[in-house]
Amino acid sequence: MILQRLFFLVLFFVSYQAYSQIPAPDLYCVKGDTVHWDLPVVNCGAVQSYELYYALNYFGPYQLLASISDINQTEFIFNSSPGGIIYYYMTTNASCSGLSSLSSDTLDIASPLPVAIKEFTVNGNDILSSWSKGNSPETLAYFIFKGLGNGVVHALDTVTTLNFTDYNRNTSNSSYTYYIVALDRCGGTSIFSDPHSTILLSGNIDTCQKKINLQFNEYMGWSGKTSYVLLQSIDNGLEVPLDTSQNATFDIPDLQDDKEYCFRIRAISEDMLQVSYSNVLCFHSRISKTITSLCVFDIENRFDNSNMDSLVITFKTNQDIPIQSLYLKESKDIATIATMQEVAIPVFNNKVSLASTGEVTYYQFISLDVCGNRVESEIFSNLIVNAMLRPDNSVDISWNSMEWGNGTVVEYVIERINTSIDKKVIGTVGNDELEYTDHLIVEKDNQTRYCYQVSGKVESSCNKNQRIEVLSNIVCVEKTAGAYMANAFIPGGNFAEFKPIFYFSESIADYEMLIFDRYGNKVYTTNNPEKGWNGNKLNQSNQPMPNGVYSYYVRIKSGNGSEQILKGGLTLIR
Repeated sequence: MILQRLFFLVLFFVSYQAYSQIPAPDLYCVKGDTVHWDLPVVNCGAVQSYELYYALNYFGPYQLLASISDINQTEFIFNSSPGGIIYYYMTTNASCSGLSSLSSDTLDIASPLPVAIKEFTVNGNDILSSWSKGNSPETLAYFIFKGLGNGVVHALDTVTTLNFTDYNRNTSNSSYTYYIVALDRCGGTSIFSDPHSTILLSGNIDTCQKKINLQFNEYMGWSGKTSYVLLQSIDNGLEVPLDTSQNATFDIPDLQDDKEYCFRIRAISEDMLQVSYSNVLCFHSRISKTITSLCVFDIENRFDNSNMDSLVITFKTNQDIPIQSLYLKESKDIATIATMQEVAIPVFNNKVSLASTGEVTYYQFISLDVCGNRVESEIFSNLIVNAMLRPDNSVDISWNSMEWGNGTVVEYVIERINTSIDKKVIGTVGNDELEYTDHLIVEKDNQTRYCYQVSGKVESSCNKNQRIEVLSNIVCVEKTAGAYMANAFIPGGNFAEFKPIFYFSESIADYEMLIFDRYGNKVYTTNNPEKGWNGNKLNQSNQPMPNGVYSYYVRIKSGNGSEQILKGGLTLIR
């Protein structure tokens, strides 16, 4: 009870002292020779003035620089500044009987001090950070920068707290470097803090040797010696310390079969106050299996607005064994593919993506499994389709005859594509037919662009006989409006009006026709492709124009942006 009473007495005394002093102006920054402050809230009496003191040394002696009687003034210019580093503080002179004045923070003309970063640490796909406020009371906010290498930085955010989270980073594949800069309200900034870099844990599993090799980059930013602990969990179990080392590599031998091993690195600063974690890296251990068959399971031409982008090939192996290393031989001539150089290509989930050649190409792949076993695929070709639009509104579609090693091409299926999800089969032909004609019905579809894709159906004897679908590139044809012009016109003749003879008129997006006499006077104009000149004067339908030579100007713009301009002369004959 005595301690409790004593606590309340101390609390009352501290509170009384805090409220029994005259608050000082909030001196928030010094820029050049100008001192800036916020006005204090004084409730004990009327403010008489603000006292501004200065010194050339932080420890003094301080002398009165100015007694500011304008109680709404928030800045002061030291016109006779001696130069160098000058220290300032302020007090409030108020009619508060018996109360002493508090002093503001002491500021100097220097920029805020550099930020002392505590740590940057990985948490899933996010990177968490914290730092100390430091000894610069004028600091208002902090600029967060990410290092891009070669001295280049990218501004991420401005915060007023002492922590920051950089969300959704590729922490499994990259180490990130950060800097922090302090900012005061006058725009003054500190120099860049020392860089801090996160830990990236990477590695590989050797299923032949049944071990895992791990590497990591050391944490950068702390002074002194940093220690590292390797943490391991198995099948989502408890995370336990596995090894402590000053080395940046670890070997994990004697793996158990069919287990999920996950690891991360914990870095500890020399003073034991700061901790940083790496990304989590997981491996699934399996008994090494040997690839005995390398079968092409699917081929697709990925399509974008440039027509063809990449050739995506999916493989199937015995027991679906993952392909570790893959090499490619390709040639435009099947007779020379055996002599072509083997080129290593990346493979992911038994898929590869190749730049589409746009022409018939022959391929053969060679796999090396984790234990170095070499297996060759059969030789096969891609499927390239071409299309040509004819004036009679038909489209001729053609493609190459596919090569497929020990497999057999069964048929080709032709599809018309209206959108990315709207596909319609318009024909199926045997393996000996390499052409197809699509007769368009303009009155029904009223389209101007038509796209096509052909899929080849292959029966392969590879890996227990399977049917494979090979998708070609997507080829498009587009109707571009145009016209032919006559060079003479007889009103009342076979044609009632003079106008262009259009082809693919359904593609017209904008149109203009003008007629001029031999003096350059405009005698007719229209923006309607259905209307033409009847030989009469502009806006006077009953006044025929005399015989002679006239000039025309016609502009036809299609929906695809293409534009045709026709100019010439015509003879009016009555």
